This record gives sequence, structure tokens and C-alpha cells, in this order.
Amino acid sequence: MKKGSPPTGILEIVFGALGTAFFGIASTGLLISWMISSHFVVFLPLTAVFTGLFGISAFFLGKGIGKRTLLSRMGKYNAAFGASTVMPIERLSAVTGQSPGTIKKDIKKAAKIGLHFTLYLDDAKTTVIKGEAAYREYLSAKKHMAQQQREQAERERRMADPATASIETFKAEGYDSLAKIRAANIALPGEEISAKLEKLERTVMNIVNYVDAYPEKLGETRKLMAYHLPTTLKLVEKYCEYEQLQIVPENVASAKKDIESTLDIVNEAFSNLYNDLFSEDTLDISTDIDVLNQMLEKEGLTGIKFDVSDFSESKEPELVFVKTDTKEKTNE
Repeated sequence: MKKGSPPTGILEIVFGALGTAFFGIASTGLLISWMISSHFVVFLPLTAVFTGLFGISAFFLGKGIGKRTLLSRMGKYNAAFGASTVMPIERLSAVTGQSPGTIKKDIKKAAKIGLHFTLYLDDAKTTVIKGEAAYREYLSAKKHMAQQQREQAERERRMADPATASIETFKAEGYDSLAKIRAANIALPGEEISAKLEKLERTVMNIVNYVDAYPEKLGETRKLMAYHLPTTLKLVEKYCEYEQLQIVPENVASAKKDIESTLDIVNEAFSNLYNDLFSEDTLDISTDIDVLNQMLEKEGLTGIKFDVSDFSESKEPELVFVKTDTKEKTNE
């Protein structure tokens, strides 16, 4: 996109008109003089030069008139949009009286010569977009759609592969459940129930992401997707139904409290499940560290011992360095 004010063709018209008039008259006079004079060798070159200048002036005059005409049509196209930013080209054609082909050519030509920058064609050349901001949104949406199509193609490929179909099904069910939890959280105004649902969403998301990274853990989460999470979602949906009641009976109020209490139990259970997914990893690390400690002490290579201080689902195990007194051990 060119910067600065777009050309309007006025300068071409002014200088083209002046040049056409002056060089036209001059070349005509020289041509007549050449025809009636015996010194045609003198007048012929001058006539050719002035005729050429006349042609150049006429070219700029036509170019300027063309720009002004194009600018006028572009103005009509812009005015036809009103407050809209997107319009089918057939609709724009009907409003302005210009054919779709003319509109396409005008927009392309205007962009090429830097005459106008507010109208754009979509990739299919069936829709006109008004404004740079709207066009950027279109490009962004197109990019997002292309990414979605690639992801969908990859999912379909993995679903067709028996080796990865089960994990893709698990992920699809997990994301669907997360969407339902998020929708329920948006619909429910209570801060307490919202906090419980946010914790549930985070834990389920962590489990889904972990199993996606380590598909071999899928078997440990089968009950989660087959029973625990669907049952929890039914309770949440029922809570949303109760929340819509204008008059809440006593038994319904009691049921809502029971659901809230159950969500605490569910959150604890799901957190425990998430922790259990790491149990083998942390056990292996602990075993490796114990073996390393024993070997280092046995071989007398270092006076530094490693100790596992914490294994949590939110961070990597920390190694605490405890320095021992090697001198005392040597003296003994």
C-alpha cells in the first residue's frame, strides 16, 4: 500500500490539456508551413517533435480523465455501502449500475495505481470489503479457518489410524466436556459455584493435556470419561436448570447444596487422579536419585547428597543439595 494522498488525475488533466492545446496548434502550424514552404527539411523535424509532444500531452490528458472517472466510480461504490463493511459484488452491481466485471477491474486498477485504498475483493472475487480494518479481519479469519482445516484434517487422519484413534476420541470428549463446564460457569452467577467449576475445568484440562502428551496413561483415565465426568456434567446441568427457577422449593434448594458439596468431592477426586498420573514418574526419579546417592557415596567421588524434597503436579521435582562433612568421615 502506498503512503500519502492518492493521485486524483488533476495534474495530468491540467498539463495534458495545456500541452495538447499548445503543441497541437504548434504542430498544425508547422505542418502547414512544411507543406507550403520549400524549406521542408527545416520544418519536418520540428513538426515531428511537436507532434510527438502533442501525443504525449494527449496521453496524460486521457490518463487524468481516466483517473477522475475511476475515482468517481469508486466514490459511488463506497457510498453504496453505507454503514456496512461487506457486500456481495452482485448487490453492489445492482446498486451502482456497474457490471460485476467493471467493479472488479476498477478495484484492481485503483489498488494498482494507488488511487483508492478502502475497497478490497475477497479471494473468491464474489464479495467486496470496505475499509482496511474490515479487510484485516477478513485476512485474520481466513488464516484462522485455514488453521482449523489443517487441524481437522490431522484429526481425521489420526482418527483413521487405529494406533491414535483412541487418544483422539479421548481428547474430543475431554474438550467437549470442558466446553460444557465453561458454558455452565458463564451461566451461573454465584461466586462459590463458579470457583468450584473453574477448579474442575483446570483439573480436567490438565488431565486431557497430560494424556495427550503421554498416551500410555490413557487406560488410567477410562472411568473418568466413561462415568465420572459425564455424571458430574449431569449434576452441573441440573444445577443450571434449578438456577432458572423463579421460586425455589425447599427440596430443590437442598439438592443445589448437595450438588455444590459433591463438586468439592469431585474436585478432590479428580485432583488425586491427576496426581496419580505422575506417581510412576516421581517414583522412577526417586529411585534414580537413591541409586545415584549410593553410588557417589560408595565411590567416594563427592560429599554432596541429593534429596527429593517435593513432588507436586504443578512443578518439576526439586533437588535439594545437602553438603556432608567429608573430613570427619575420613578421620573416622
